[in-house]
Amino acid sequence: MGATPTAESHALLTQVLRNEWGFRGSVVTDCVLAADTSNINRALHAGNDLYLAFLQDKMLTSDTLDTAAGHQALRNACHNILYTEANSSSTFTVGMFGQSPLITAVEVVLAAIIVLLATYFVRRHMKMKRWRAQQ
Repeated sequence: MGATPTAESHALLTQVLRNEWGFRGSVVTDCVLAADTSNINRALHAGNDLYLAFLQDKMLTSDTLDTAAGHQALRNACHNILYTEANSSSTFTVGMFGQSPLITAVEVVLAAIIVLLATYFVRRHMKMKRWRAQQ
């Protein structure tokens, strides 16, 4: 009682890491296997961007999917992930001049595809949820 997992700590992830230290990248959990004590919704609202789970039945609840604060938390997480991708160095570099423009273009296209797929699946989930409610 009284202990907060690091993945859910707003004080650590938002107040210290982002506000005090000025960190602008994405925050990722360790891969969670079977013994999981974290809540994906609380982690997202605390400032955790990626929740790595392996074969877990982790779902975002209506507290996240149906509220303005939840939508803002999802937007922030997407922004942080895309910021990290756009500003990370690549293993494929051209001499000492940095990342190849072709690699950057491919990464941007892949990120856009991921965002479009995520949007499609969220909308499909919501449509199926409404359809099941009508049944």
